[in-house]
Order: sequence, then C-alpha cells, then structure tokens
Amino acid sequence: MKTIKRLTVLMMLIPVLFWTGCLYNENAATSQATPEAVFTLRLMHVNDVHSHLEEIPASLILDGEKTYLTLGGMGRLAYKVKKVRGEYPQSLLLCAGDAVQGTLYFPTHKGKAEADFMNHLGFDAMVLGNHEFDKGSVFTRQFASEMNFPVLAANMIMKTNGAGVFKPYTIKKVGGEEVAIIGLITPETATISNAGPYVVFNDEIKTAQQMIAKIEEQGINKIIVLSHLGYGRDMALAKAVPGIDVIVGGHTHTLLGDFSSVGMKASGPYPTVIMNPENEPVYIVQAWDWAKGLGILDVKFDQEGEVVQCGGRFTLLAGDDFLRKNASGKKTPVSPEVKQAIMASIQSNPEIEATPKDPEAMALLAKYSQGVEAYRHQVVAKVGRDLLNVRIPGSAHPETGEVLKQGSMVAPLIAQSMLDKCRSVGQNVQLSILNAGGARTDVQAGPLTVADVYNLLPFGNTVYVLDLSGQEIRRAIEEAVDQAFDPVKPNAGGFPYLAGGRFDVVKDNAPGQRVSGLEYMDDAGKWTAIKDGESYKVAVNGFMAHGGDGYSILAKSKGERLDTGFVDAEVFMEYAKSRRVLQPLPYACVEMK
Repeated sequence: MKTIKRLTVLMMLIPVLFWTGCLYNENAATSQATPEAVFTLRLMHVNDVHSHLEEIPASLILDGEKTYLTLGGMGRLAYKVKKVRGEYPQSLLLCAGDAVQGTLYFPTHKGKAEADFMNHLGFDAMVLGNHEFDKGSVFTRQFASEMNFPVLAANMIMKTNGAGVFKPYTIKKVGGEEVAIIGLITPETATISNAGPYVVFNDEIKTAQQMIAKIEEQGINKIIVLSHLGYGRDMALAKAVPGIDVIVGGHTHTLLGDFSSVGMKASGPYPTVIMNPENEPVYIVQAWDWAKGLGILDVKFDQEGEVVQCGGRFTLLAGDDFLRKNASGKKTPVSPEVKQAIMASIQSNPEIEATPKDPEAMALLAKYSQGVEAYRHQVVAKVGRDLLNVRIPGSAHPETGEVLKQGSMVAPLIAQSMLDKCRSVGQNVQLSILNAGGARTDVQAGPLTVADVYNLLPFGNTVYVLDLSGQEIRRAIEEAVDQAFDPVKPNAGGFPYLAGGRFDVVKDNAPGQRVSGLEYMDDAGKWTAIKDGESYKVAVNGFMAHGGDGYSILAKSKGERLDTGFVDAEVFMEYAKSRRVLQPLPYACVEMK
C-alpha cells in the first residue's frame, strides 16, 4: 500500500483538480510547485469506438448557433495521436474496450479493419469490452491474437484453448519508469453478450485487490486500471480498493468535462476525483464514445509513486465543413464569413479543435471502405423526422438536450418490424419486446440507407418467437425495469420497449412494483389486459431469448421457442420499405407516471 507523504498539499489541490484539472488544461489554475515530482506520464485514451472508423455527423452550438459538422474518425484520431507523441514521448495510448460492433465495417471485415487500425495507431494496451464477445469467444481470441499489444482482462477466466492470448495486466516501461496497467471487464458480460459457458467473469473489486498485491510485490508503485466497468462502478472501485492511481474507463459512454459552451451536458468533471480507503485521490476518466475525440490526462508522480498533480481533458476532434439550417429548414454550407467566425470560436474553446486527417490513416481506411461502399447509396426508405434514441423514458437526448418523455422513438419501430415479420409468416404473435440496447443510434430525417440500418442494428440477431405466460411477460418486464433503475448496478440497456403492447412505470415505487397497466392490442384493435394465467406469443431478438441484458426469465421459459432465422437488420429494412416513410408509432408503448 502507498503511504501518504504530502496529504495536506494534496487535500489543498483536490478542489482545484476536481473542477478544472491541471497541466494539459490551459484554463486551470496555475499549478503549485511540486519539487518532489520526478516523472510525468501522459495518458491518451478512447473507449467504446464500436467500429466507427469514419467521421460521424454531429450538431453543436458553435459561435452561438446550432451548427452541423463531423467529429472523429480514424484519420483525425491518428493525426492527433501522432502530434501528441511527437510533443510528449512519455505517453501511452489506451483503449477501454468495445472496439468493435457498431458499423458496417464489422460485419463486412469481421474485426480485421478495427485490428489493423489499432495496430496502425500503436495502442499500448486494451481491455476487453462486452461487445468483443458478441460473436462468441472464438472470435474474441482471434481478434486479440491480431493485436500487436496486450489485450487485458484480469477478472476473466477462459476455459478453452488459446486463452493465453489475454493477460491480467501488463507492465510498460516509460521514460525509465515502470507503469502497471490492469484490465477489468464488466462481469455482466456473461449476460449482455455471447461469451458462452466456458468463460467466467469474476468480481472486479476482489480481482483488483489481488492484482495490486502482486504488482506491488514487484516493487511497482504506479498503477492504472483500464476498465470496461462503467463510470459508476469505476467510482465504486476507487472507493473500495487502495493502490490505484488512475482509472481509464469505458462501457457507459460517459462524457466528462465542461461542454456547456457547445451545448452539451457532461456527467461529471474530467478527471473525476474519488478518495480511496486510505484517503488518497484516485483519478477517473472516460472519453465519451465512437472516437469523437481523444482523452488526454497528465499524471505527475513523485519518487514513491504518489500522484502529486493530475489533470487534462477530453477534446472533440472536429472537421471544418460546417452547415446550418436556412430559412426553409434545409442544411446548407455556411458562408466564408460565418465559417471564419465558427473557426475562431473553436480556436478559443479548449474542449474542441479542428483536426486534419492523417494521410496514412486515410489510405488504410480507403482499403477497407471499398467493401462497404456499395451500401452507402442504397436507399431503403425515407425518414419523416429525426427519430431520437435514448434508453430510458424521461432522459434528455445527449446532443439535442430534448427530454424524451416516452423514451426512444426508434426502439418501438424495431419492435414493430419484428412483430409484423412474424405475423407475415403465419406466427400469431401478440406483441414484441426489444431491449433498449438493441437500438444503437438515432435515425436522421431524410434517406435511410442500408448502412444506416446496420449502424442501428449491428449485432446480427435473429428474431425468436417465444410462448410465454402472462406472468412470465410481466416478470420479465418488471425485472428489466428494476435493473434499469438499480442504484448500484443499473442496466439501462435492458429497458423494454414494446410493439403491440404497452405498460406504465412508476420509477419511485419499490422493485417489483414499478410496472402496471400491462396490455396488448387484440385482433379487434382493442387494448386488453395481459393475464398471468394465459399464454401469449412474443417476438424478441435472439440475444434476449438467451437471457441477454438480464432477461433470464426468457431464457428459462418452459413454452415453445422458435428461432425464425430472420436477421433483425433485414427485418427492419423490409418494414421500412413497406412504410416508405418512417414515423414514430402512433401510440406510446410506455408511460412514466
């Protein structure tokens, strides 16, 4: 365990660090003298990239007005990483999991494109995320074997051949100093992915304690946890386990920092400071998602491995082509004068920078983009309005700020497509249920392409029909709602959205008593109560049918179960084509009371 040499100084620094950071943060208060500091480490990090190799469209408030632009992409990320390394060689580049699954690049190239880019950027370590297991543990091993750097998961035990490709931790030599990096993956991977029966996930706190003891026995006193646990569990880990200096996290797609200047609300400061059991600070960071930017954290250590200064920021990596809506509501390029004003606002804002694209990275992207190019212009249908996506009703959309009282506009449409498909082949299905995490993106107004659909539904799930009792349906929905509102380990990805059915939720009620008014629409178009003792046919995706996202009741159901073989993305495309213009469902499948 580390001994506090300068607790008084640190306690004076913590309020400043909590809100502003230091070192990399140009807006921070002037750093205090730290004569004992002997080593500064710069950590660059991303998480939850989800196969987003290309830049993505976004909207921000720039120079006081809503502006449409692009963020991220491997070209900009590579440029920024090279620049940082050139300026500061004592640096590490880390990935906090979920590198794959989210765009057409993954099903087209089966992880090869993502692996090549990670090797090209020269990552120093990666922790496995739950989505690395979506195609089973065989894929996970193959993906990890293609990496030129350690792939970590200390709290995972894989009881199959080839498991040695994964390491619990790695020791990196930086500037003559040894730095330990421990990988921790969310134990819920067992239920929210397809790891299979031969992979076991252990408690992260006990594992961290064991790993830290081993590392400290080797005389190493600088310890980083590379985590795919989620922001809340990272904070709980920091509070529970001594010896951790920094937690670089992922899984919850958390935006940290102050982004009010561009119209976004963050979930906490960058870094977030939590005191461990020995009253030492632990610094927690996360870098939002989809490689929209890069997190950079500077950590200053003294000779005993104590952190004497720590700070930085997550910076959005933006393009310089800007659109705004004209009087008729159409997005059009801005004038040269407006562009100059926007660029000036970006240059004065440390949370965002206009970033060029690295030519070598773009050449590599061109190699892989050929395989998905045919999908880009293949239009499936039109979308009448922006269909926004959040996981829990009543949540504010992270970019627009709009509070969606009835939750996702997209998930009920996906559920409806499953319902319609099953009925079209003679299955008398009464309702369908979709887990909120099954819908991955917003759907923007305008043309809907095949690429858009695969971005929305990247997992390749088939549609199942289950014979369930009314009691099983009610219990499955209740448990999913309770998990979403669990104060310790919330799983918003399991929140249920229905088609052909509806229910009410009272969030403040006790667990098991939050759901009421569960109904389905009968053949006459009348809303009818679902009764515990009666049997119903329910369409779900294969992930849920096998207990994913906490739907253990579905996995254990005693009635007949049919894998239709219909892939969810193809089913949704068929539904969109039949509608021609997609609009939200005419009724609310869930009401928050």
